[in-house]
Amino acid sequence: MSLQKELYVLLAEDNFAEVNLFQIALREAHLQAPLKIVNTGLEVLDFLNARGAYSHRDPLHYPSLLILDLNLPLLDGFEVLTMLRMDERFKDLPIVIFTSSERYKDSREAKNRGATEFFQKPIDFYDFVKSVTRMYERWVK
Repeated sequence: MSLQKELYVLLAEDNFAEVNLFQIALREAHLQAPLKIVNTGLEVLDFLNARGAYSHRDPLHYPSLLILDLNLPLLDGFEVLTMLRMDERFKDLPIVIFTSSERYKDSREAKNRGATEFFQKPIDFYDFVKSVTRMYERWVK
């Protein structure tokens, strides 16, 4: 059995204000793909593996895109990224790092661990909307 991509985005973000900002950016840009939200690195893995609170989910369906913050509780974004890229089922899942980190070494480390792209979260709202739009246009089809 092979995994099937579905038209939704999984957002891994623990900051409620940033989740809210992301949802506003989607509305502002008229982007329609459903958004599912998890708040910890462990929840990302539980969601994608259909276990725990997500055991009702069909494990053969996965999102069009995973947007992953680096600073997540329980397992950070680097750990999640490494675990997903070690799992053959998720080798083709686009994983975009969307973080407030300004450190070049974080970008390089994320790419080395298999991130598809790396975006620094813009401070300006309109730049934030542009970043979200680029992610969706590139990866959500």
